[in-house]
Amino acid sequence: MATSFSHTRAGWVLNGRKQWISLRGWDKNSPVLLFLAGGPGGTQMAAVRHELEEMEKHFVVVNWDQPGSGKSYYAEKTKDITVQTYIQDGYALTEYLKDRFSLDKIYLLGESWGSALGIFLVDKYPKSYHALIGAGQMVDFAETERIDYAKALEIAQSKNDAALMKRLIANGEPPYYGKNVTWKSAVYLNYLSAYMAGNPQIHNPGYSTLRDIASPFY
Repeated sequence: MATSFSHTRAGWVLNGRKQWISLRGWDKNSPVLLFLAGGPGGTQMAAVRHELEEMEKHFVVVNWDQPGSGKSYYAEKTKDITVQTYIQDGYALTEYLKDRFSLDKIYLLGESWGSALGIFLVDKYPKSYHALIGAGQMVDFAETERIDYAKALEIAQSKNDAALMKRLIANGEPPYYGKNVTWKSAVYLNYLSAYMAGNPQIHNPGYSTLRDIASPFY
Protein backbone atom coordinates (compact mmCIF):
# COMPACT_ATOMS: atom_id res chain seq x y z
CA MET A 1 0.00 0.00 0.00
CA ALA A 2 1.29 3.46 -0.87
CA THR A 3 2.20 5.76 2.00
CA SER A 4 -0.18 8.67 2.46
CA PHE A 5 1.19 12.18 2.35
CA SER A 6 0.08 15.66 3.35
CA HIS A 7 1.62 18.98 2.49
CA THR A 8 0.52 22.58 2.96
CA ARG A 9 2.40 24.99 0.74
CA ALA A 10 2.91 28.34 2.43
CA GLY A 11 3.17 31.44 0.34
CA TRP A 12 3.12 29.89 -3.12
CA VAL A 13 3.24 32.73 -5.65
CA LEU A 14 0.69 32.71 -8.48
CA ASN A 15 0.99 35.63 -10.89
CA GLY A 16 2.83 37.63 -8.25
CA ARG A 17 0.23 36.91 -5.57
CA LYS A 18 1.26 34.90 -2.49
CA GLN A 19 -1.31 32.15 -1.81
CA TRP A 20 -1.79 28.92 0.13
CA ILE A 21 -2.54 25.44 -1.14
CA SER A 22 -2.72 22.00 0.46
CA LEU A 23 -2.02 18.63 -1.13
CA ARG A 24 -3.23 15.36 0.38
CA GLY A 25 -3.36 11.80 -0.89
CA TRP A 26 -2.31 8.19 -0.50
CA ASP A 27 -0.25 7.95 -3.65
CA LYS A 28 1.68 10.71 -5.42
CA ASN A 29 1.09 8.87 -8.71
CA SER A 30 -2.69 9.22 -8.45
CA PRO A 31 -4.53 11.70 -10.69
CA VAL A 32 -4.78 15.23 -9.32
CA LEU A 33 -8.11 16.72 -8.23
CA LEU A 34 -8.16 20.49 -7.65
CA PHE A 35 -11.02 21.64 -5.41
CA LEU A 36 -12.40 25.12 -6.09
CA ALA A 37 -14.09 26.58 -3.02
CA GLY A 38 -17.28 28.60 -2.99
CA GLY A 39 -17.63 32.30 -2.37
CA PRO A 40 -16.01 34.24 -3.90
CA GLY A 41 -14.13 34.70 -0.68
CA GLY A 42 -15.02 31.33 0.79
CA THR A 43 -12.37 29.21 2.47
CA GLN A 44 -12.99 25.48 2.72
CA MET A 45 -9.51 24.09 3.36
CA ALA A 46 -10.50 22.81 6.81
CA ALA A 47 -13.92 21.49 5.76
CA VAL A 48 -12.64 19.72 2.65
CA ARG A 49 -10.02 17.94 4.74
CA HIS A 50 -12.94 16.02 6.28
CA GLU A 51 -15.52 15.98 3.50
CA LEU A 52 -13.17 14.75 0.76
CA GLU A 53 -10.99 12.50 2.91
CA GLU A 54 -12.24 9.36 1.17
CA MET A 55 -11.20 10.76 -2.22
CA GLU A 56 -7.60 11.00 -1.03
CA LYS A 57 -7.42 7.23 -1.59
CA HIS A 58 -7.93 7.77 -5.31
CA PHE A 59 -6.64 11.30 -6.03
CA VAL A 60 -4.08 13.81 -4.93
CA VAL A 61 -6.63 16.24 -3.48
CA VAL A 62 -5.56 19.86 -3.78
CA ASN A 63 -7.27 22.66 -1.90
CA TRP A 64 -6.61 26.30 -2.60
CA ASP A 65 -7.38 29.41 -0.59
CA GLN A 66 -8.23 31.77 -3.44
CA PRO A 67 -7.20 35.46 -3.32
CA GLY A 68 -9.21 37.29 -0.67
CA SER A 69 -10.00 34.16 1.35
CA GLY A 70 -8.49 32.32 4.30
CA LYS A 71 -4.71 32.31 4.36
CA SER A 72 -4.67 34.00 0.94
CA TYR A 73 -6.72 36.92 2.21
CA TYR A 74 -3.91 39.42 1.60
CA ALA A 75 -2.86 37.99 -1.76
CA GLU A 76 -4.48 40.96 -3.48
CA LYS A 77 -6.36 44.06 -2.41
CA THR A 78 -10.05 43.21 -2.33
CA LYS A 79 -10.96 46.14 -4.57
CA ASP A 80 -8.59 44.84 -7.24
CA ILE A 81 -9.89 41.25 -7.32
CA THR A 82 -11.96 40.41 -10.39
CA VAL A 83 -13.19 37.23 -12.05
CA GLN A 84 -10.08 37.39 -14.22
CA THR A 85 -7.92 37.30 -11.07
CA TYR A 86 -9.39 33.91 -10.15
CA ILE A 87 -9.15 32.57 -13.69
CA GLN A 88 -5.53 33.65 -14.07
CA ASP A 89 -4.46 32.24 -10.71
CA GLY A 90 -6.51 29.07 -11.15
CA TYR A 91 -4.76 28.41 -14.43
CA ALA A 92 -1.33 29.22 -12.95
CA LEU A 93 -2.02 26.71 -10.16
CA THR A 94 -3.16 24.16 -12.73
CA GLU A 95 0.11 24.52 -14.65
CA TYR A 96 2.10 24.17 -11.42
CA LEU A 97 0.26 20.95 -10.53
CA LYS A 98 0.69 19.52 -14.01
CA ASP A 99 4.41 20.20 -13.86
CA ARG A 100 4.89 18.97 -10.29
CA PHE A 101 3.13 15.65 -10.89
CA SER A 102 4.21 15.23 -14.55
CA LEU A 103 0.66 15.26 -15.90
CA ASP A 104 -0.96 16.53 -19.08
CA LYS A 105 -4.33 17.15 -17.40
CA ILE A 106 -5.97 17.33 -13.98
CA TYR A 107 -9.53 17.09 -12.64
CA LEU A 108 -11.56 19.99 -11.24
CA LEU A 109 -14.21 19.84 -8.52
CA GLY A 110 -16.01 23.14 -7.97
CA GLU A 111 -18.59 23.96 -5.30
CA SER A 112 -21.03 26.87 -5.74
CA TRP A 113 -18.89 29.84 -6.93
CA GLY A 114 -16.11 27.30 -7.51
CA SER A 115 -18.36 25.46 -9.97
CA ALA A 116 -18.64 28.66 -12.01
CA LEU A 117 -14.89 29.25 -11.82
CA GLY A 118 -14.43 25.69 -13.03
CA ILE A 119 -16.59 26.41 -16.08
CA PHE A 120 -14.54 29.53 -16.84
CA LEU A 121 -11.30 27.51 -16.60
CA VAL A 122 -12.35 24.55 -18.74
CA ASP A 123 -13.89 26.89 -21.31
CA LYS A 124 -10.67 28.87 -21.67
CA TYR A 125 -8.16 26.03 -21.18
CA PRO A 126 -9.95 22.81 -22.18
CA LYS A 127 -6.74 20.88 -22.88
CA SER A 128 -5.63 21.22 -19.25
CA TYR A 129 -8.53 19.27 -17.70
CA HIS A 130 -9.93 15.75 -17.84
CA ALA A 131 -13.30 16.83 -16.45
CA LEU A 132 -15.17 19.28 -14.23
CA ILE A 133 -17.41 18.04 -11.44
CA GLY A 134 -19.86 20.74 -10.38
CA ALA A 135 -21.46 20.66 -6.92
CA GLY A 136 -24.18 23.22 -6.26
CA GLN A 137 -23.59 24.21 -9.87
CA MET A 138 -23.97 27.94 -10.50
CA VAL A 139 -25.53 28.96 -13.81
CA ASP A 140 -27.35 32.30 -13.48
CA PHE A 141 -26.06 34.22 -10.45
CA ALA A 142 -28.74 36.92 -10.32
CA GLU A 143 -31.62 34.49 -10.86
CA THR A 144 -30.26 32.20 -8.13
CA GLU A 145 -30.31 35.10 -5.66
CA ARG A 146 -33.89 35.98 -6.60
CA ILE A 147 -34.99 32.36 -6.14
CA ASP A 148 -33.27 32.17 -2.74
CA TYR A 149 -34.89 35.42 -1.63
CA ALA A 150 -38.35 34.26 -2.74
CA LYS A 151 -37.94 30.91 -0.99
CA ALA A 152 -36.87 32.55 2.27
CA LEU A 153 -39.86 34.89 2.09
CA GLU A 154 -42.17 31.96 1.40
CA ILE A 155 -40.86 30.02 4.41
CA ALA A 156 -41.03 33.08 6.66
CA GLN A 157 -44.67 33.64 5.64
CA SER A 158 -45.54 29.98 6.33
CA LYS A 159 -44.00 30.31 9.80
CA ASN A 160 -45.55 33.74 10.45
CA ASP A 161 -42.04 35.07 11.03
CA ALA A 162 -42.98 38.76 10.92
CA ALA A 163 -39.51 40.02 11.85
CA LEU A 164 -37.81 38.17 9.02
CA MET A 165 -40.48 39.18 6.50
CA LYS A 166 -40.05 42.81 7.52
CA ARG A 167 -36.29 42.67 6.95
CA LEU A 168 -36.62 40.93 3.58
CA ILE A 169 -39.25 43.35 2.32
CA ALA A 170 -37.23 46.34 3.53
CA ASN A 171 -34.16 45.13 1.63
CA GLY A 172 -36.15 44.33 -1.50
CA GLU A 173 -35.47 41.68 -4.09
CA PRO A 174 -31.82 41.05 -5.04
CA PRO A 175 -29.38 41.47 -6.69
CA TYR A 176 -27.98 44.13 -4.39
CA TYR A 177 -25.23 46.67 -4.98
CA GLY A 178 -23.04 48.84 -2.79
CA LYS A 179 -21.43 48.41 0.62
CA ASN A 180 -24.24 46.44 2.28
CA VAL A 181 -24.47 43.62 -0.27
CA THR A 182 -23.09 40.97 2.09
CA TRP A 183 -25.37 41.90 5.00
CA LYS A 184 -28.50 42.07 2.86
CA SER A 185 -27.77 38.74 1.19
CA ALA A 186 -26.99 37.17 4.56
CA VAL A 187 -30.58 37.77 5.72
CA TYR A 188 -32.08 35.20 3.36
CA LEU A 189 -28.99 32.97 2.96
CA ASN A 190 -28.55 32.43 6.71
CA TYR A 191 -32.29 31.88 7.09
CA LEU A 192 -32.29 29.20 4.38
CA SER A 193 -29.17 27.58 5.86
CA ALA A 194 -30.80 27.38 9.30
CA TYR A 195 -33.95 25.96 7.71
CA MET A 196 -31.98 23.22 5.97
CA ALA A 197 -29.94 22.47 9.09
CA GLY A 198 -33.21 21.88 10.93
CA ASN A 199 -34.26 19.21 8.44
CA PRO A 200 -33.72 15.79 10.11
CA GLN A 201 -33.16 14.21 6.69
CA ILE A 202 -30.00 16.28 6.22
CA HIS A 203 -27.38 14.49 8.31
CA ASN A 204 -24.30 16.41 7.24
CA PRO A 205 -24.49 20.05 6.14
CA GLY A 206 -20.78 19.94 5.25
CA TYR A 207 -19.56 22.46 7.79
CA SER A 208 -18.65 22.49 11.44
CA THR A 209 -17.68 26.02 12.40
CA LEU A 210 -15.86 25.20 15.66
CA ARG A 211 -14.06 22.24 14.09
CA ASP A 212 -12.96 24.30 11.10
CA ILE A 213 -11.80 27.27 13.18
CA ALA A 214 -9.74 24.91 15.35
CA SER A 215 -8.21 23.23 12.31
CA PRO A 216 -4.39 23.14 12.23
CA PHE A 217 -4.67 24.72 8.76
CA TYR A 218 -5.62 27.98 10.49
